[in-house]
Amino acid sequence: MVKQQKKSELTKNKIKEAASLLFVEKNFDETSISDITKSAGYAVGSFYKHWKRKEDLLLELWYDATTNFMLESARTLPRIQTPYEFSVHMVERVSIYGNDPFIQKYFSAHYSLDVHDERAMSEAFDLYVKTIYQQLLTLHDQKENLHLWTISIAVADLLNGHVLNNNNFGKNSCSVLNKEQLISIIEQLIT
Repeated sequence: MVKQQKKSELTKNKIKEAASLLFVEKNFDETSISDITKSAGYAVGSFYKHWKRKEDLLLELWYDATTNFMLESARTLPRIQTPYEFSVHMVERVSIYGNDPFIQKYFSAHYSLDVHDERAMSEAFDLYVKTIYQQLLTLHDQKENLHLWTISIAVADLLNGHVLNNNNFGKNSCSVLNKEQLISIIEQLIT
């Protein structure tokens, strides 16, 4: 039984890896389930043992990438001592996230979300807000603070919106904030 589970997990990971590469290379809309399983070296039926639709796999890949990004961001936050350092760190991290080839392709994909997808996305965003909140509590030497919670949501919304706008409108738009503007706004919000 354990051997079968390990084999199933290995198959799933190989399919995820192949899909991630194909979604970046071709894009989500032009990649078929058959393309994915063929690239991974499996039959199409292997795909359906793990996901119902291609969108489910896309969301899982996004969730994995986003969760890893947030955990890495949280891991490096404790070294930050000032609101300015926090602002720079958050803007640099969101730039890395927004420039990731998979994330860029994710934002350009045409797909529909089911209710369970929305929940997964909400959980990822909640983790992001909580990470920001914990750091703001540390920076302000507080245990709990409703105002800092509200600011954490505003910072997360601002950074999330920046990634979306940057991917949708490009870096050449005069309506997309640059790095220095983002840092300044976040620093003002958190002080």
